[in-house]
Parts: sequence; C-alpha cells; structure tokens
Amino acid sequence: MKTPIIALSLMLSTTYIQAQTTTGQSTIKNGLQVQYTITKPKSSDDDKATILIVLKQNNQIITSKTYQQPTYNLTVTEATLMDNKGLSGTKNIIHISHNADADEIPVDNYFWAWTGQRLITLPSTQELYAADQGSSTAELIFPSDKEGIANTIRKVETTIGPDSKKTHRTEKRFAWHGKDITSKN
Repeated sequence: MKTPIIALSLMLSTTYIQAQTTTGQSTIKNGLQVQYTITKPKSSDDDKATILIVLKQNNQIITSKTYQQPTYNLTVTEATLMDNKGLSGTKNIIHISHNADADEIPVDNYFWAWTGQRLITLPSTQELYAADQGSSTAELIFPSDKEGIANTIRKVETTIGPDSKKTHRTEKRFAWHGKDITSKN
C-alpha cells in the first residue's frame, strides 16, 4: 500500500531539481494516520520547503494537502493526531510542528480539523525563545480544553521580556461553525 505515497512524493519532488525528501508519520488512532513528506529544495536560492500531508484510513489515502514552510526550522518535525477537542462536526485535529531545536529560531505549529470528508485549516501558532530577548509563545485553546469556550478556538499569545518582568498577552478568537472557521475580532 505504500505505492500511492511514493507516487505522491515523487510528483511533489519533481517541482525541485535534485530535492531532498524526508517522510514521517503519526501514530495510528482508530485506523487513522497522518503521514507527511517534506521536500527541501537543493538550491540555496529557495528557502521554502513543500510539505505534503496525507491522511490515511486503514492504509488507504483519503485526502491530502500541501503547504510551504521555511527550511530553517525543519530539524525536527512531528505529526500528532488528536481527538476533536470539542469542535462539533469534526472527528480529529491534526497538528504538525516544525522545530529547529535551537534558540532564536521559531517553532511553527500548524493545525487542521478533519471532518471525515475534508481538512479545514485552523489558525497556526509560533513560539520563539531567545535568551537575551525573552520569549514569545502562542497556543490554541479548543472548546474541550480547561479554559475552552463552546464553538470557539482561542489563540493566546504571550510575550515575556528578557528581564522576565514585562509580560504582554493578546488573544484572538475564532468562531467554529461545524464546517468552517471565522475570526471573531
């Protein structure tokens, strides 16, 4: 059953001459699995990698999606398949994290809701730690989380200054309609 994945990966790789490709996958949850393929350009002129996400049910491809990601933070990539986190009309939340495993290089987090028929892009988050400049973190709070609100995804960003005394917190809310997401503020 790996032939379709290889075929998709090869099609994606043809975009770049002599591209470098890496694959990985999440654990299987109720027969569902997320597999990703990262295609890095060999040319130093191009700083974007193409990420292909393939969602498989019982080893059969059911959908896929691509996005671009800066190449500087692809040292560690992890895929996580979560429950629906309280979002009505969804079966699972998919989380992909890209991390350089180094200070002063951001950690990028991408999220999608799986409805059983399609992937819906959710807000992304970014974390940055710099010893001499402080830190910036962001998290998504879903309806089933401790501070969650029904039919709402909260994106909370916190910035802490280098002296650990100045903290700035912002929040953006997104309304979940069961099939799509819109900004509330």
